[in-house]
Amino acid sequence: MRLLFTFFLSTIVSFSYADDKIVKPKSNSPVSIQSDSLEFDQEKNQATFSGNVIVNQDDTEIKSNKIIVHYFKAEKDDKKPAEEAKAELSNQGFGNRKIVKIDAVGNVILTSPDKKAFADKAIYNLERKQLEMFGNVKLVQDKSELYGNRLMYDLASNKASIFGEEKHLVNHEQKKRVKAVIMPKE
Repeated sequence: MRLLFTFFLSTIVSFSYADDKIVKPKSNSPVSIQSDSLEFDQEKNQATFSGNVIVNQDDTEIKSNKIIVHYFKAEKDDKKPAEEAKAELSNQGFGNRKIVKIDAVGNVILTSPDKKAFADKAIYNLERKQLEMFGNVKLVQDKSELYGNRLMYDLASNKASIFGEEKHLVNHEQKKRVKAVIMPKE
């Protein structure tokens, strides 16, 4: 049975595409997460959505085999008024937990109206504002495509780097290089 959770989070897996950016954090729109199962591990401060995971926010969708949400339980700050502290936490996570990192593992597909990104794994570090994608990375916009093995994107500076695969030291295979196929606009 498919499990549906809707969280009103401003930061959890809130990827959106802009004309000149790969991804950027989105608004306070609700995030809907569907999966075959959900497991909370209080000791590890993790929530794991497994099996055909689909995340939607506005016009952006993420599909993956598994999504792991890493959080920490925020402590009460006696110097802040209770309502202000509660509002701050609810804008950063769920309940009194602050989301710090999100891992998408297995067949990761990020989709917006005009762009798609594919990878074997993606890690979004909310504290550092960095997105990393690993393994068979492919970015598609219109008819243009960009391929690599690893993508690093800093949302704060809007700088992205894509890397090929390192040379295999044991059998000295040729490394896979970054490839770009750029189609001119008509």
